[in-house]
Amino acid sequence: MSAGSASSDTGDLSKNECVQASAAAPGSWRCIEQATHVNQKLGSFVYPLGALSFFLFITILIITSLSEKLLDALNPPIPGFNYSMRDAGVMTEMAESCARRLREQSAVDGRLSADARRGGQRSRMLVTHPLPSPVTPALAPAIHCSPPLAYFLTLQQMDLIILLVASLMLSFLSSESLSLDNSTKIFDIKDYGAVDDGQTNSTQAFLQAWSDACAWEGGSPTLLVPEGMFLVGPLLLGGPCVGPLVVQVNGTVLASSDLSLYGRATEWIKFRKVDGMLVTGAGKFDGQGSAVWSLNDCDDENKTKKCKKLPWSINFSKVTNSTIEGISSINSKGFHIMVHGSSNLNLQSITILAPAGSPNTDGIHLSQSANINISHCTIATGDDCISIGPGTSNLTVSGVLCGPGHGISVGSLGALANESVVADITVRNCTLNGTDNGVRVKTWQESPTESVARNFLFEDIVMVDVANPIIINQRYCPTSACSNKVTRNQQ
Repeated sequence: MSAGSASSDTGDLSKNECVQASAAAPGSWRCIEQATHVNQKLGSFVYPLGALSFFLFITILIITSLSEKLLDALNPPIPGFNYSMRDAGVMTEMAESCARRLREQSAVDGRLSADARRGGQRSRMLVTHPLPSPVTPALAPAIHCSPPLAYFLTLQQMDLIILLVASLMLSFLSSESLSLDNSTKIFDIKDYGAVDDGQTNSTQAFLQAWSDACAWEGGSPTLLVPEGMFLVGPLLLGGPCVGPLVVQVNGTVLASSDLSLYGRATEWIKFRKVDGMLVTGAGKFDGQGSAVWSLNDCDDENKTKKCKKLPWSINFSKVTNSTIEGISSINSKGFHIMVHGSSNLNLQSITILAPAGSPNTDGIHLSQSANINISHCTIATGDDCISIGPGTSNLTVSGVLCGPGHGISVGSLGALANESVVADITVRNCTLNGTDNGVRVKTWQESPTESVARNFLFEDIVMVDVANPIIINQRYCPTSACSNKVTRNQQ
């Protein structure tokens, strides 16, 4: 799917697919397009770097030439103070003698300049009294000493000025060079027509801003949600994008309460196939779930486990190498945050809030994901603070404050056939306050096939007013449709 689309996407061709397509249809435009895109990105990096290097080389030559001429003009030699020397090792003695002679003629602070000649090449250095030791420059057999000018422009000062000017130029040119490839481009949703009154539908503005940011080739794009309240319907924010990008949320994003807008979508906002994304800011995602919680049928014990769920708020699907930090999710219709098929994610300093009686408002749910870190989050919901589903591995949860809610749960597992292994789960340094459960593992009593869960570590957990601190339930069945059979999961 192209970025910012509202329907399913297919993604780019893989290398093997590209080769196969080229073999079947030589000159396949998609393969050519991909190759051209790579060459353009390489060129955008190499050409400015080469130009910068050449410009710096010329600049250094010009500065060196001008500094020599300026020194000659401002600090001319004065006859009568010539001293010969054969070896650089006697530099200190000769310079001190020169300094004494200069002081006798009311020279300033005994400072002097040394003008050395060797092989037709000229170099200058400042000599002070007393001199630092050892002095090791390879000087010519003749040294000329002269008093500084009245305004004390010494060679040392000139070197400092030259160094400062060169450094400033280098910093400026470096920043200009970086701006060619790494400049921050702001894609403000208000520039695309979004209205911050909390009533006007700004869905299309959001989608178009995402599409442009995702396709930006000029550096580091930022999709900006400024302060204000923005009403949007379902959003599918798809990649792959040209490069890493930032989603800066400063305002409040409101979910539409009109369920007819969601169609078959299971979520309100979906990030899909994005690599290297940062979602940050002090803004909020408000699911406005209170308007539709009464329509939830998944807690009715007369219903089956295939009941119709309300839309999740945010789904990170096939997202890699990304960070979600600082944002808040409040009053989701269903789950607050879903992480599915993703890897190498950090979710940190997130706030998740919903009333204790809100149905199925899990804080963070994970499935088919690996290498996930959840830290320093505050979660208060009507269901699990964190629920760990099939296929989750290498998960670390730390510093989480949970409550109210149903605690931190592994599962439920075994509802479907051939579920993936859940392994290497660590939960530490968390506090659960006023929850129904503390840490829980739950598996369905009628699992169609055997499922595996292993290597769990729960440590340094503080529980306050928790009804069931530790609970392992291998006969989980939230409905009345189970027949209390014993399965291989329980044997």
